[in-house]
Amino acid sequence: MSKKKKWVRGRHKPVRILGKPIWWIINSKIHFKGDFVKLEKNKPYLVLCNHQTAWDMVPLYMSFNRPLYFVASDDLFSERYSKALEFIFAPIPKSKSLRDTSAIRAMKQVANEGGVIAIFPEGNRTYSGRTEYIDPAIAKLIRFLKVPVIIYNLEGGYGVMPRWAQKEAKGSYTGKLKRIIEVEEYQDLSDEEIYNIVKEELYVDDTKINRSFSGKRRAEYLERLLYICPDCGLTEFESNGNEFKCTKCGKTYHYNEDLTISGVGFESKFKYIKDWYDFQCDYINNFDFAVYGDKPVYVTKNIILKENRVRVGKK
Repeated sequence: MSKKKKWVRGRHKPVRILGKPIWWIINSKIHFKGDFVKLEKNKPYLVLCNHQTAWDMVPLYMSFNRPLYFVASDDLFSERYSKALEFIFAPIPKSKSLRDTSAIRAMKQVANEGGVIAIFPEGNRTYSGRTEYIDPAIAKLIRFLKVPVIIYNLEGGYGVMPRWAQKEAKGSYTGKLKRIIEVEEYQDLSDEEIYNIVKEELYVDDTKINRSFSGKRRAEYLERLLYICPDCGLTEFESNGNEFKCTKCGKTYHYNEDLTISGVGFESKFKYIKDWYDFQCDYINNFDFAVYGDKPVYVTKNIILKENRVRVGKK
């Protein structure tokens, strides 16, 4: 019988030090400042963090004195440099938005080997600027791993690089050690109690942190998120610079540095993107699709298809 390969390896330890020059380049764009966490050697931990930007893994990794073994979506492993990433960081692959028993077994192995597991429990970056839905199964995972839980909060990432944007804005993107929960603190709690603690401690709302985010292209690509006009219903939006407009009624909105929305020449029905996002969710949840029969409800033109990040066809 062959011996099981170790997940936690010595080659992972110097990555944070050797990667500092790359980190400095990345941080010249995102301007991250966060609490630095010193963990005990060879002691297993579970790090839980809210998910705001595509960069989140990097500043979180650099905020700890030990290697983090991220639970990562399996689509990462189809990327061009996936083999190198596996060798350097040894992430734990997981099917996106699904429960994966092989990933759970891998996490248990990392814990047994004294490694530090890192998870973004939302499973996706936030579209609204606040911490989104977290699967209650996180409580069962915590109980199963039986390791101290570290809660780390990211703030300002939504203002600097929201999920729908293409260009970074300038502003304060920070990290904060919120809490360390020892096994003794949660071992006698119910799953519901553990889950509520995780939800409460991970909750962040970037519209409540009173920061400004400057840039000349803050509103660009908001049409990736917005598709329902409060006046026209299903529609398409166009964006340019710090403004976006409905292509049906022509109403134009300005996306402000404090993340608020202003109507150009009228009062906007929504103060924040999160309010518009909630409106869209309610609209779709109550939408009568039967009215359309076989007709398409929504049509988007000029789509660019990509396969494994390789562009297919022409615009």
